[in-house]
Amino acid sequence: AGRLLAAEGLDGAVRAAPDFLMVAEGNVGFNKASGRIERSYAYAVDLSQPEPAASLTLTYTHTGASGAACVPEASYAPQYTDMMERCYWAALQVLVPAQSELRSGSRHPIPGAQVASGEPWPGDPVQALPTVSGTETFVQAFLLPPSEQVVVLLQYALPAGVEVELPTGEREYRLRWQKQPGTGLIPVQVTLRLPVNAILSSVTPQAMVHEGGVLVFET
Repeated sequence: AGRLLAAEGLDGAVRAAPDFLMVAEGNVGFNKASGRIERSYAYAVDLSQPEPAASLTLTYTHTGASGAACVPEASYAPQYTDMMERCYWAALQVLVPAQSELRSGSRHPIPGAQVASGEPWPGDPVQALPTVSGTETFVQAFLLPPSEQVVVLLQYALPAGVEVELPTGEREYRLRWQKQPGTGLIPVQVTLRLPVNAILSSVTPQAMVHEGGVLVFET
């Protein structure tokens, strides 16, 4: 059964590529707030510089009613939906191509009084030991109260091999964005800035915008 699932790409395995992205997010807040979180992702790649660069923006909006105190405890409510109207503690792992290097990112500190262990989260993104072969792992966490929004930004250098030279002499850029299993539909925008003086021979899928060496895709 495992071999059959793997052959169909349904085994949940991470399949890295020259440019690869996977956002793995977990709710660690002892509640059901995930059902109130709206997400949108934006990924920008710049191939016009000697060192390819990437910028990832993850936007999280809590649609619950405001007023809940962010108390890190396991408590149960009479109604399941009441447990959705609580603060959202999120743990993020972002998988990117091997040999990528985290350069900067937004800070999201969490005071110790709002962490179950009592240890504060300093807020800076961290490049951790790789969790999956062929990738690097960026780690971040944030606390999102109801009716508020958090924007997580990660900026990093991509490996030189993100562009692959073909036998024809052309150079190919290919992105595999792997979706975290079990998540709903998430709006995604990808912006690609081509190398200087590049002539585009083909693109799949079709870009929503193609102007001045910049391609924009939405899905």
